[in-house]
Amino acid sequence: MKNIQLILVFLTLISCANTVKNNSSFEQAFFQNPQIVNKLKNVAKKDKIKIYSNSLISEKKLNFKHENTEIIISNEISDSNFIIKQYTINKDLAFIVFWENDSNKTLWFYLNKGKNTKKWQVLDILEKTKM
Repeated sequence: MKNIQLILVFLTLISCANTVKNNSSFEQAFFQNPQIVNKLKNVAKKDKIKIYSNSLISEKKLNFKHENTEIIISNEISDSNFIIKQYTINKDLAFIVFWENDSNKTLWFYLNKGKNTKKWQVLDILEKTKM
């Protein structure tokens, strides 16, 4: 069962990779959203959040700042707080799964782009346990 789940996640990542790399405005909106930053900060219990993306978001290192919290996205897994396991973005709907490194906790973020505002809004944030 675990192998099937890993294969499904892997296939989803491959199918989304090209779409994701062209969404820098989404990345800005996502990683500077106070709800998202506060959730990541509360789980990581740090002001400096390191996220491993395995080239899923970008080939180069990205930095985002929100108030006193710094978010670093890189291709280095060492000392990362989170690992991005799934990242799917459509024109008005997004779903992102973060695995807390060295833990069994996952964070699932659901976002929607408002029809009137044209801005990304958080629909739901779920905490789950990895299987």
